[in-house]
Amino acid sequence: MRTAINARADTDGFIRADESSNTARQAQVIKLKEAVTLTQEYTNEIINELNVVNEEVTITRDYADAIIRTVRGPLLVLNKDLRIISANEAFYNAFKVAPNDTEKRLLYDLGNRQWNIPKLRILLEEILPEKNTIEDFVVEHDFKDIGQKTMLLNARTLQQGPDKTSLILLAIEDITVRKQLEQQKDEFISIASHELKTPITSVKAYTQILGQRFRKADDMKSVELIEKMNTQLDKLTDLIGDLLDVTKLEAGRIKFNESYFDFNELVAATVEELQRTTQKH
Repeated sequence: MRTAINARADTDGFIRADESSNTARQAQVIKLKEAVTLTQEYTNEIINELNVVNEEVTITRDYADAIIRTVRGPLLVLNKDLRIISANEAFYNAFKVAPNDTEKRLLYDLGNRQWNIPKLRILLEEILPEKNTIEDFVVEHDFKDIGQKTMLLNARTLQQGPDKTSLILLAIEDITVRKQLEQQKDEFISIASHELKTPITSVKAYTQILGQRFRKADDMKSVELIEKMNTQLDKLTDLIGDLLDVTKLEAGRIKFNESYFDFNELVAATVEELQRTTQKH
């Protein structure tokens, strides 16, 4: 009898232990399910955030590409290794190259290494890393397909993204025609200056001869007129020199010096000249 009771008690103990074990397992399963659910929710949130970020990045990239495409002058976007990321239509048209032969290539390898220009290498490899911005850097080069070109380069280094990836914007302005026109202008001014000053020099020589003859003839009124003529010729020579001085014009160094002006003196001098040059007065 006692043995049966003990056996019954042991059986009930095993049952209770098994039930406790099942309850613990169920609790663990519930916790695991909850953890999986939280993980999935967290993962979905991260995915949604990444999608938003990717969409913003795409919009920003498209916006930047649109700006690059609408820039009128040739423009290149380079990475820190000077490999071309993108270029605008103006660049392709100006330098007669295709996108497939341009993008993802080193700048110096572009167009049968036509861009392997010593001054350009100095700009991008030595000057730009120190200054981050370069403005109005003049480069001349004879390209195989488009001939001799004079280019004005402007470059800027940008930091992109959380990892601060370096990008280089290289804007190129073709100033070949402008330089040719400036050279023609300088040549014209030089010729004009010579052609204007030569007759004045001849006139001054003639007035000096006349002045000497009038002095010998003791015609002092005529000598006075000759001296006035020489004074006006000197003023005219100085005026031509100032107006046609290219270096002063380009540097903006032509200045107007203000001084006291006697209007009565001007009127008197004008009346005197008219009286001398008019037979009836």
